[in-house]
Amino acid sequence: MINPHAGKGHAKHVGEQVEAYLQEERVPFRVFYTQYKQHAIALTQQCLDWGATHILVVGGDGTAHEVAQKLVGTDTVLGIVPAGTGNDYARTFHLPVHPQQAVRTALHGAVKRVDVIRINDSYCLNVASVGVDAQTNEETKRFKGILRGKLAYIAGALCAIVRYRPLPLQIAWDEKQAVAQAATMCVVANGKYYGGGFYPVAQADPENGRLDALVVDGLKKRQIPRLFLKYMRGTHADCKEAHFYQCQKMSLACTDAPLLLNSDGESYYLERCDISIVPHCLSLAVPV
Repeated sequence: MINPHAGKGHAKHVGEQVEAYLQEERVPFRVFYTQYKQHAIALTQQCLDWGATHILVVGGDGTAHEVAQKLVGTDTVLGIVPAGTGNDYARTFHLPVHPQQAVRTALHGAVKRVDVIRINDSYCLNVASVGVDAQTNEETKRFKGILRGKLAYIAGALCAIVRYRPLPLQIAWDEKQAVAQAATMCVVANGKYYGGGFYPVAQADPENGRLDALVVDGLKKRQIPRLFLKYMRGTHADCKEAHFYQCQKMSLACTDAPLLLNSDGESYYLERCDISIVPHCLSLAVPV
């Protein structure tokens, strides 16, 4: 079991409940607490070296993201006990929020082989984005621990609007030649939800073997609040500036600066993003 942030907050409390239940059920297990960013990657490799058949994440999308970096392409089963801010990846699969039910699902539920997104040399479980959306994710981190779910996202969005400018992107789809476009944001979805329950691409399906993408044309700053309101309600598909695509791979580059990329809530600066779908490569425990 991997639990983020040793000795802290909600995840620690949920982790204690999980440990008690595993002890009651006489399930052999070991507990690891992350101490720093990307620590869960090293811990997962350690578990694989010991021959672990299941790795249980007690946390949110960020911790699951790190664990998945080592689980892709293996048969080791990922189980998730939602204990993060948004828990959006868990929401896509209707994973139980009650700790005991989540553990039962992890140990005795069905196992699906699901898709992941590959971005350069790393993996994304749920949603990746650039533009005002990625800036919102970065700003939202300031409010986590103070606000939860959509409230933290809304506060981050207000800060991102202040900093907003259209992003000069070069975008290529599959084998087509890259085209230049001023964009407000570009979102690549594997799961249906992010940001505490927003759903950027309604048709996204982590089992369909395709990337589902949303590109919003470059808007003026005064137009952004209207976009966010529609985004919150899931009615942005009727905006003429919103364009939806399906593909196997795509590439993104910014013409004047590195890209700020949001990948499962984690932020990275990259010169270029080469994005592709890796079908049916991760074993995930889901409800029967």
